[in-house]
Amino acid sequence: MNELALRGNNPHSEVIIIQALLHGYPAKLLLDSGASGNFIKESFINQIQNNSQEKLDIMTIDEKNIKLADGSIIISNHFIPKMNTEIHGRNVKNSFIVLNILNNKFD
Repeated sequence: MNELALRGNNPHSEVIIIQALLHGYPAKLLLDSGASGNFIKESFINQIQNNSQEKLDIMTIDEKNIKLADGSIIISNHFIPKMNTEIHGRNVKNSFIVLNILNNKFD
């Protein structure tokens, strides 16, 4: 994915950038129709865990290799099932694979 797509400035991009609430905390989400799943930064999860009375259900799973858009591979073994996600006033439950290293502006 190129930098224009990440900034949301590419009219031909297959991604959508939206503001949402994850577990009640403001987040910037990247919706990518080509992605193999939903991913969330470990640092964002830590922020929620440190500031919330209600803890997230973080599961340890078998290691998963995740291939990023730049071709690099990172490994995850944490998963959050059914996280509260509010988008434009509508609540849904989404599951996320937790990634410990992401160098982008999304949560």
